[in-house]
Formats: sequence, C-alpha cells, structure tokens
Amino acid sequence: MADGMKLSRESLQAALRKRGPLWAPNDAGHWATVEALPELGPIRPRRPVKDLFTPPRREIALWKAGARPAEIEAALPDETPGSVFGVRPCDARALLLLDRAFLQAPYVDPHYKARRDSLLLIGVACQPGPNCYCGVFGFGPDDKDAVDVMLTPEADGFIAQAGSLRGQAFLATVPAGAAVPVTAPRPGPRPEWWTGLPDPKALYANFDHPIWRELGTSCMNCGVCTQYCPTCQCFTVDDESFKGEIQRLRIVDNCQRSDFTRMAGGHNPRQVAASRLRQRVMHKFSYMPTQNPGLVGCTGCGRCVELCPLDRHLFADVFEIMKRINQEAERVA
Repeated sequence: MADGMKLSRESLQAALRKRGPLWAPNDAGHWATVEALPELGPIRPRRPVKDLFTPPRREIALWKAGARPAEIEAALPDETPGSVFGVRPCDARALLLLDRAFLQAPYVDPHYKARRDSLLLIGVACQPGPNCYCGVFGFGPDDKDAVDVMLTPEADGFIAQAGSLRGQAFLATVPAGAAVPVTAPRPGPRPEWWTGLPDPKALYANFDHPIWRELGTSCMNCGVCTQYCPTCQCFTVDDESFKGEIQRLRIVDNCQRSDFTRMAGGHNPRQVAASRLRQRVMHKFSYMPTQNPGLVGCTGCGRCVELCPLDRHLFADVFEIMKRINQEAERVA
C-alpha cells in the first residue's frame, strides 16, 4: 500500500487559490472559474476538460481591414498559472492523446502548450456510471497517472496522492494531516460483452465491409458524439469580419458533419452517413493505434452513449460491429 496525505477542503482550497484562477465543473457540467471548491457529482461532467486547453472557439489573430501583414496581431498564449479541480481519469487520459497532436515538434500549438504548462490538474476519484468503460482501456476511476494530484473524497476532506513531480511539489505547500494508507486502485468497469480491443489491421482490411452501411442507417450524423468526445481534435480556421475588424478563429470541427471533407470544387469523398461514421471509428481504433502503438483514440468516458439523441447505445454497438468485423476477418483467413 502507498501512503496518501489527509487534506481538509479548506487547506486545499487556500493552496489552490494562491496559484491563481481555479476552474471546476459548474452545475451545467461546463468548466468555469470558481471561488470555492464545489461539491462534485459522482461521475465526470457533461463537457470534457479539454475545453480549457483547446476550446470550441479561440482567437488566433486580429487585424483591421486592409492592414499590411506586419500589422496583423497574433493572439498571445495564456500563461496564467492556475488549477483545475475535479478532473476525472478518463478526461485526464484524453489529454495525453491530445498531447500527441498538439505538442509534437515541429508543429507545437503554443496556446495548448501554455495551458498544459500553467494549469495544475487536480483529479477527483469518481463512482463510474452505467455508461463508463474506463476498464476497457486499462485504468480505473481513481487512476492518478495522468493528473498532478489525485483526491479521494472523504466526509471531512480528501486523501491526496501525487501523480507527478509537479503535484508532489504542490502538496508540499498544503498543510496536511498524518499520512494514511491508500488501497490499490480500483479496476475500471467493462461491459459484459467485452472481449478485447479490436485489431486495427482487421478494421482496415474490412474498410468496405457492408456492416458500415448497416450502422450508417441508424445514425443521423448529428455529431454530438464527437462534439463532446474528450479525445477528438479536429478544427478549422475561419475569418470573421465585424465593423472593419477581422478576427481569425480556430473553431472545433466535426467529422460527422456533411461538409467536413467537402472540397472547394464541391466534391465530397464522404457523401453518405456511413462513410462519416466509419471515419470516426477507424480514426480512433485503427489509424491512431497504427500511428501510435499502444494508444487508442478513446478513454471510455461514455459521453457518446449518454448524449446520443437516438437513445441508442452507439458506443456498445460500435464495439459489437468491430467484433463482428474481426470475426469475419478470421473466417475469411
């Protein structure tokens, strides 16, 4: 057993406030600045914590109409130190995937990097809900590997464990009680039908499998699954003009939208819903693990199941489909 530190809510809050602004989920499940540590629900909030690092809309440049290139003002990264309270392990693990996209040299996103460097991640252990599948991906509801500090709530405070050197340095600044033993991390939940992650090569080999068309008939491509996904990273750049001032924005994009891959001449290689749904699955479970061995573009947060307006367990269906594709690949082999 490892040892944890007993912390009171008041001492933790005071130490976090000294670092600067404090973010936490609000009642609507969105990340907002708070003055005091809120009481959290048992599972992850509605919106992923990635909103603080790569928000839905971000200004990247500003200029007056007719300005010369030298007069374009680039938006400066926000390097203000602060803390994020209430990060769940599934959202923290998702940031490790986003790091691969936004921190790989030579194309480092300075805005994302500034927030990753300046914000302390304070995780809080959760009680998994009916749609939570973190165990599929090898971690559990009190995993501390992707946060700076992991807290286990108690009646009169928290038991804290450092998850990083930065978290260890922070805990040294917090008045603490006696060290207490911490039990081994709980295993994460997995669905009863679970048999293992799909083979990325088998998925790719079955790119034209008819099951994609089957699945496409039951999806309306609203995009809510990707809009709320903690690992999705696609974006577009748009210029908005207002009263002679032009603002260049980076806006989160969505591969389930019909115009996502539409080209300037009007051609769209993904004209039908099935091809867009296939792209979502292939990117997360075939392309990403092929390019980054050991990584999968999902952390089992379950938002895509919970928020699907068709009230279908699309997450489970997707895994069932991949299992069927693997079985078909084995049969043909």
